[in-house]
Amino acid sequence: MMQGIMDMAARLTPLARLTPLGRLAAIMAAADLLVFAALQWIEALAGATMLIAMLAVALMMTMGGTGYEASIAPGSTRMIVGERTGIEIRLRNPGAGPIGGAVGLLSVSEGGTTTSRQCQLPSLGAGRTATVRVPFDATARAQVGIGPLTIRRGDPFGLARHDHRLAGASMLFVHPAVVPLPGGPHAGTADDEGEPNGRTATDSPDFQGLRTYADGDDIRRVHWSASAKAGTLMVRQYAAAQRDGMDLALDTRPGSYASPEEFELAVTIFASIGAQYLRWGQDVAVHADPLHPHPSSATALLDMCSGIPPLAGTEAADLTAGNPAGESAPHRDIRRLWGLRPATAPATIRCLVTGSRTTLPDAVRMMASEPTAHGRLLVRIHAGAARTVVRRQSCSVATIGDPRDLTDMWATWMGDWS
Repeated sequence: MMQGIMDMAARLTPLARLTPLGRLAAIMAAADLLVFAALQWIEALAGATMLIAMLAVALMMTMGGTGYEASIAPGSTRMIVGERTGIEIRLRNPGAGPIGGAVGLLSVSEGGTTTSRQCQLPSLGAGRTATVRVPFDATARAQVGIGPLTIRRGDPFGLARHDHRLAGASMLFVHPAVVPLPGGPHAGTADDEGEPNGRTATDSPDFQGLRTYADGDDIRRVHWSASAKAGTLMVRQYAAAQRDGMDLALDTRPGSYASPEEFELAVTIFASIGAQYLRWGQDVAVHADPLHPHPSSATALLDMCSGIPPLAGTEAADLTAGNPAGESAPHRDIRRLWGLRPATAPATIRCLVTGSRTTLPDAVRMMASEPTAHGRLLVRIHAGAARTVVRRQSCSVATIGDPRDLTDMWATWMGDWS
């Protein structure tokens, strides 16, 4: 019995293609037939016959395939903010005969809203190909759902329609407009083979000497007898034997920024630093709470950056959820910012990008957590402010008010740190 119901549903599927106007016409045809059966009015029979004929023709016009093979070009799945370009659709006629032109509808989903972009698909001869460009303005960072691409068949009276799917859905990433960094990566603690190169670190077993304690150093490295003699805390330092790496974090708390534009500038700076280091072949661990990925390429990082939002109100406010018992507020914030990472994870450089509303002491405190990096850079975004680079404890503090400031700031910091 169930199979019989399914067969009947399959036979009645074309009726689902009727538009509201088509359904009204079907109801009127049925009513005319009832009137004719009851009163034998020829006019009612004529009206029913005409409506049924129109519905039959309308349904026939929605049947059949389109003949096209279509796909969204891979090059159309990544753009940069500010680009005025288009989404390329590749068409092919695999058949032995020509295909007439048609109107295509491309679905575009962004910010929870889905719209349809209309495009004219050209006529194609047998075996021919064509490319159609659907205009798209990348006005802001976004992850946009593209597709499916459909062709709508219907009749001139609007009684029936049917959408034929030509291409599936894909994701369009609108990347921030990154700024290149000058020179190359900082000389790290090891050469290209991972051997010690003369720099010093705090996580290698090869003891090299003592130095004065700096804010953020692991208390376990303190040499107590030497500290007693020197009258100040002294810590052990070791010859390094690790490759270059960077811990790069973005403060995603909305309260850290004076405006949405300031947050967008922070994402641009964050993406610029991370993407450049990945292009240099460096290891980069990125942190944009609640995201803590380890991207394998600059493209993967920029894809992630295209969709980074500020933390939602409940996430930003409820920082105590799931925290270990007795955890202090400063340690909680640091753990949320940098993620749960082993204390021995290598990081030649630690960089934090935050906004103008983050107080400098709080930002420096977040920079000083384990694992201790050999170079620490705190970038504070303050839209319209003059570019500055100053030292604060063991951390370099840079103020940036424009994306173009990043190049000069990086050159200054590189010279100071190297």
